[in-house]
Amino acid sequence: MMRLSDQILGCPNCDYKARSSNMRKHIGAVHGEETLKKFKEALVAKKAAISGSKVQKCEVCAHICPTIGGMKTHMKLHKRNEAVKPVDPSEVSLFEENGGKDESNLMREPPSKKFHCDDTIYDTVNVYGRVPKPASNVNAVKERERDREMRMTCPVDGCLVTVGTRVSLVEHMGRNHDSRFQLENDEFYDEKALTVSRKHKNSIKNMKLIKEWIDVRQTESTTTFIKKKTVHSESGSTCYYHCQHEGNYDSKGTLRFGHVTKKETGTSSCPAFLKVFSNAEKQVFKVVGCFQHHGHRQEVVNQKLTDEDCDILKQMMVDGYTNKQILHKILKTYNENHRIFFSTPDDLSNLRKKEQLFPGRRHENDLESILLRVNEKKDCDGIRFYSPPENATGEGFKLVIISPEQLDLIKKYSHRGITMDDTHHCTTYRLKLSTMLVCDGFDRGLPVAFLLSFSTTTADVEELFKCVKILYPSFNPQFVMSDKAYVFYNGFSNVFPNSQARKVLCRWHIFRTWKKMAKNTLKESSVSKILPKLRELLREPVKEHFDRRIAEILHFLDNLERKEGEMFADYFRTRYLDRVSEWSTTEREGIIFHTSMYAESWHSMLKKEILDGKTKIRVDTLVHQLYIAVSWVLEKNRIKVARKLAKGIPRLAKNHKYCRSASLQLSNYLVFEESSDFDGERTFRVGKVGTDVEKLYIVTEKSSCLCLQNENTHCDCGGCGYRHVCTCLNQEAGVCCKHIHMALRTIGSHQSVDVDEIQKALDVVLPLLPSVEPALPLRRHASQSLTARQTMNDHLKLETDSPLDHDTNPLEDTFHWNYWRKCPDCLLPVHLECGNGQKLCAHCNVKFIDYD
Repeated sequence: MMRLSDQILGCPNCDYKARSSNMRKHIGAVHGEETLKKFKEALVAKKAAISGSKVQKCEVCAHICPTIGGMKTHMKLHKRNEAVKPVDPSEVSLFEENGGKDESNLMREPPSKKFHCDDTIYDTVNVYGRVPKPASNVNAVKERERDREMRMTCPVDGCLVTVGTRVSLVEHMGRNHDSRFQLENDEFYDEKALTVSRKHKNSIKNMKLIKEWIDVRQTESTTTFIKKKTVHSESGSTCYYHCQHEGNYDSKGTLRFGHVTKKETGTSSCPAFLKVFSNAEKQVFKVVGCFQHHGHRQEVVNQKLTDEDCDILKQMMVDGYTNKQILHKILKTYNENHRIFFSTPDDLSNLRKKEQLFPGRRHENDLESILLRVNEKKDCDGIRFYSPPENATGEGFKLVIISPEQLDLIKKYSHRGITMDDTHHCTTYRLKLSTMLVCDGFDRGLPVAFLLSFSTTTADVEELFKCVKILYPSFNPQFVMSDKAYVFYNGFSNVFPNSQARKVLCRWHIFRTWKKMAKNTLKESSVSKILPKLRELLREPVKEHFDRRIAEILHFLDNLERKEGEMFADYFRTRYLDRVSEWSTTEREGIIFHTSMYAESWHSMLKKEILDGKTKIRVDTLVHQLYIAVSWVLEKNRIKVARKLAKGIPRLAKNHKYCRSASLQLSNYLVFEESSDFDGERTFRVGKVGTDVEKLYIVTEKSSCLCLQNENTHCDCGGCGYRHVCTCLNQEAGVCCKHIHMALRTIGSHQSVDVDEIQKALDVVLPLLPSVEPALPLRRHASQSLTARQTMNDHLKLETDSPLDHDTNPLEDTFHWNYWRKCPDCLLPVHLECGNGQKLCAHCNVKFIDYD
């Protein structure tokens, strides 16, 4: 067991630590005699407790000793000057004084001690405590014993010289082996009389200069030092550093989880070292070291990140870069001569954890972090309702977020209509994120409220709308759009029972359900015939035509062979005929969306662009990212409008596209105005030349629209998707079909704008020019995927009249009709003449059939 005199003791009045001999000097010089007396008494009591005896007190001078033997030795000092009677050798006997010679009276060996010391090794001892602290590692004690010897052998092979310090080792190697081994030193000294605050300031300044000097030298010499020990004395503190590659390392990991050690010198010593002396009171700072190595490789990849490197990484984290983006930027900015170039995701994660740079995180536990954010009650957070989970399964968790910025959007745009949808896999828990969106004046979807909950029930949705009602009592949308889930409208109607909002279902989800049911109940040939009819039914805007299409579909199903369509017909009658108003276009006049794709697009953008495809993230991180996402969407829309990009206002771009198409085909169409049934409205009939009057499309122009004056999707010709209505099947919310643009251009209800002459000339000239630029054809699946709206509109390509050839006589009836055939497998449409000449589909190798 290590003796108490060799152990490190702590000062009771300050942070100073030293052995008992130095500690007595320190206390006597700094804290006074009274404190020193108490320290000595406590030290003696601790020694007595370790040895298993009691404190012995001298009866003559009040001196105390931890053991009986020590007290006997002390008592000899008092008897040293006393006269001692000489002992007569003849009177010395081996027996007791009674003179008996029995063996029982023979002098025996002294009895064994009643207490004995255990084998516990003590690292540090608090002399004022009761229980000493055992050493954490036996090897640490052995290392300290080896350090006290301070004997090192020269690491050069064949050299047996031993030295006592590393300074002597460097001098020996520079003098006898390699002249590159030289001592380097620097000194920062200031003896001026300074105030306490000035001392502290300069101390920090000088230590910062030392750290910068060390970092520069370590980077230049490919060196990384590890602090070995710190020695405190009355003159100051001295820190000793040695090379990280010095020594041996016994890996405790297995072959699978272990790692290659950086210790390469073994029993030899690396000459590289650093000694830093500091005395803050006298403002003296000295550095001595050597940056030359021996016995191992020097590689940049094995260095530690410097403070400058960490500052660069932290700044990028503060700027909002993800770990993936940071690593990509580092690889483009630095090369292999910099340690930061070899950074890994683990390095960045450890740095974030050390510096607490996780956005939105206020506690290591998710729920505690959310609760802390809720208790902050910041207006900018917009947390309107929070319910913690009721049990370990997470049931009952609800969080409603409506920021002030989102509340302004609700007040400005919610009267036009709202759409809602939920998504999962946003966090590492079984939570769902429900989002309410509105459309701005340019018909772009904007998220205005979030509900993060364990489940999505009517009661959960009610909490969201209760918060909306408190914030905006006049909330009254014209439409409430959702997929086939009824919980959103039910939650809305329970909170706003007097609202006149109409419930509408997503047209894309409805058709997907029909298609799935048709494939499960009908033959493939019947499916290919019924699906186009169902598409047209969903888009039919005229009530009479809508009823006729339903009758045709049911008649088609009832007349299939072997009652094949009976199941689908019964499904259609029982599930959809009694709620036509929820999915029919005839009941959606003035609606701003036919599908819930705004919500689907928002959730897709959130997961891919904001969350970077990550699904296992914390709840507090998701909440923080939601705030960022809303601001990002608004700023992105503002920039696109400022730059006048077509993608900035998609519906306006589509209006311009149809307007250009109408101007090019206008000569092949007839447009005339007829009387209207209502005052303030205008009615036009539009159709291709030669079409019967009954088959012409009817375009209706209302007296006005409810669009914002400076924020709308109006075309230059005056077309508005909410003011003008057409009876064709190209029914897109907020977009005018080409027939509306033809009517406006022909009648001149608004000032006509000339077609782009350059584009018109290009359209005429480019088909006549040969392809002179080399190109690579795209593979079949490389083209961009169609959107849900494009998929729904795909069959309408046959409804679009192609322009007549330049040599065609428009008065000849034979040129007014196009006949089509199609492939029965891929449904590819072809002209009748092309199908008769080719016979087989180039893709499916199947004969073309007549297009019904």
